[in-house]
Amino acid sequence: MEHLISPDLLYEYLASASALLILLFGVHPTTAVGTDLLFAASTKATGTIVHAAARTVDWMLVSLLDDRQCAGDDRNPGPTL
Repeated sequence: MEHLISPDLLYEYLASASALLILLFGVHPTTAVGTDLLFAASTKATGTIVHAAARTVDWMLVSLLDDRQCAGDDRNPGPTL
């Protein structure tokens, strides 16, 4: 599937959305971050539903993902830089 927008460009936009809300629109930082998180959560949930309905999710692979790989989990700190 060809992307209409580069995933890297999309990531850079989402990473700077809070900064844009704060700097360009004068939104309070707490509100800007909350808005950014709400947007991110809603797009991820929508993407999950759409891909699950289209049967493009490899649920066997998803089941192999380990919750201990999450950032901040002391049980498995992951690689050090």
